[in-house]
Amino acid sequence: MGFFKKYPAFASLVTVFVLLFIAGLVFIFLSWSSLGKAQKSYEQAERSYKSALGLSPAPTEQNVETSEKNVEALAAALQTQVDDTKGRVPTFISKDVPKTEADMLFQLEAFKEQFTKDAAEIEPQGAKKGDVGMALPKDFEFGFSRFLSSGTPPPAKFIPEVFEQKEILSYVLRKLYDSRPFSLVQIQREVVVEDVAAAQPQPGNKQSKQQNAGKGNNDEFEIGGLSARVPGAVETVAFRLVFTGYTQSLRDFLKSLEEFELPLVVRSVEVQPAEKKAAASSSSSRASSPFDLFDTGGTTAPTEEQKAAAKEPIVEENLSQFTVVVEYIKVLVQAPSDVAALENATSSQNPQ
Repeated sequence: MGFFKKYPAFASLVTVFVLLFIAGLVFIFLSWSSLGKAQKSYEQAERSYKSALGLSPAPTEQNVETSEKNVEALAAALQTQVDDTKGRVPTFISKDVPKTEADMLFQLEAFKEQFTKDAAEIEPQGAKKGDVGMALPKDFEFGFSRFLSSGTPPPAKFIPEVFEQKEILSYVLRKLYDSRPFSLVQIQREVVVEDVAAAQPQPGNKQSKQQNAGKGNNDEFEIGGLSARVPGAVETVAFRLVFTGYTQSLRDFLKSLEEFELPLVVRSVEVQPAEKKAAASSSSSRASSPFDLFDTGGTTAPTEEQKAAAKEPIVEENLSQFTVVVEYIKVLVQAPSDVAALENATSSQNPQ
């Protein structure tokens, strides 16, 4: 202590130097530790860089630019494919959705009235000359009995879905009417939004329920595994149509759908006899007497009328009942507008 009192300035200077020396040692230790970490990071980065250079193609600036151009080209091709799925004439589906529930119900009633009237003017293929009118079930609701039978419109939040079904079905029915079948037996529509059925009340009085039971009230169905629906990517609206006619009517109907004015896909076709007919026989095959069954040489030559009748087919084509399931396709996938959008979409689908 005497030294510090005798030489205070010198002692203070020595103390400062000692403290600086200790601080230097601490700094050197910390720097050495940081240097070791930095060296390890550098070595790891160098290995990653050399590994990246060994990739094919290497992530050079030129290759990155080329990759971006490829992404843009693929995005354009994807958008073209998405546009192609909309059909050649997507404007057939109106976008003028009714604003109110009452307007929607009015459109459904007008839809029923129009197609009922048009059915009466059709001349079915294969019908006798002068026979006009395609048969419809009594009080036919064209797939919308849930609303038309009870007079209750769909809930407001489901109006867009029901309106879209009406528009698609209008197009499909026009094609079916053009094929001129004998009768329209049944139309079923798939309830895409399950809450539509749950939210829509059934007719409350007993008489209405009995009437609906008599008509079957089964104009809704589930397409199940036949559907092309992919959650988040593809939505569909399905219909099942049951009608009778000859094979040519079915061919004409399917061929018209192949025109792809709208994105419609035929998912299944079932055929069964509509009614049983006895095989038609030509008049020449009938014997006027038991002796005519034997060629005794004493029979007279056939007349011209008998010869013409003999050329008629022995078996006539019977009416068939056709069940066709049609699905309307809506692709929800959107092509990215640029590379950044593609990266964002990819990162959102594959979170780290």
